[in-house]
Amino acid sequence: MAVPEVTYDTQPSHGIAWVCDVRQSSSLLNSDMHIDSLLLFLTRLHTVSRYLVATTEGQYIKWTGDGFLAWATPYTAVFKYSFTRHTFLSAWLLSSVVEVTQLAVKSDRRFSIGHSIIFDRHAYSFGNSLVSKNPRDYIGRGITLAFRVTGLAGSFPFITASSDLISAYLQGEYPELVFTKRIVSDAERERVTKGEQWGIGELYQVTTRQRQPVTLRDTFTMLEQLCHEPEVPVERNSLLGRMARFVRFLRSLEWGKEFNDAVRTGLIPGPLVDRVNGLDNDEKWMEERERQMKAKDNPGATSPA
Repeated sequence: MAVPEVTYDTQPSHGIAWVCDVRQSSSLLNSDMHIDSLLLFLTRLHTVSRYLVATTEGQYIKWTGDGFLAWATPYTAVFKYSFTRHTFLSAWLLSSVVEVTQLAVKSDRRFSIGHSIIFDRHAYSFGNSLVSKNPRDYIGRGITLAFRVTGLAGSFPFITASSDLISAYLQGEYPELVFTKRIVSDAERERVTKGEQWGIGELYQVTTRQRQPVTLRDTFTMLEQLCHEPEVPVERNSLLGRMARFVRFLRSLEWGKEFNDAVRTGLIPGPLVDRVNGLDNDEKWMEERERQMKAKDNPGATSPA
């Protein structure tokens, strides 16, 4: 059998890499109990991630099996800011909907995703003559760092980014997200980054403690409002506007009814909203949400004081 001749094309490049993957996916893949629900979750994540990357003006480079790599080359400072903002908000949106609805996948193990958004000044793009639909892939030190730091410990919405992108994002008049510097311990360098030093000292993570609306409680309120009033008028580029378009897209999918049911029945019932809003952080909010769902599934059980 003749082997077709392949030609290769490699070019220096620079750009912004957005890497997303399922947190603790290895342990999930090694569990016979959770493999079916994980595979269903991954197919749905693949579908919704392609939609969200398209809204950022970036390229969906590849699906990695438990996540994806997206890329954009910022030809101007304006585009760099625009793509960075769109990517940060899309990553927040994806994490929010996954945390609250689990993409309508029923499982006794919660799924969570992490993101890293890194600017790579010295990347390379390459392609070959056998692949015609999306011929180019990217590799670089920043891209490698992006794949590694998605595994760093953090809190919702699990977004890690490089400092130069934070600077670009903060040029906006009303930045919606707040970032704090992420100090990587020696143990984390060995375990997560394999001892890599480059770029580790310039990482930041999104925090939800100082500014609204970026918390899980906000997501709960938005989803509940949009499922009861799907045509609510909102500013197109606001967080609620992005959420509205995303919800309409999700409801149009084959499993859209399951998603809608997950929002309507999977969240804390309306009368408890005031109690939820009184909790002082997302961790307590999630604990309260899970306690209420267990009580709903097992009405005869007694709740802890």
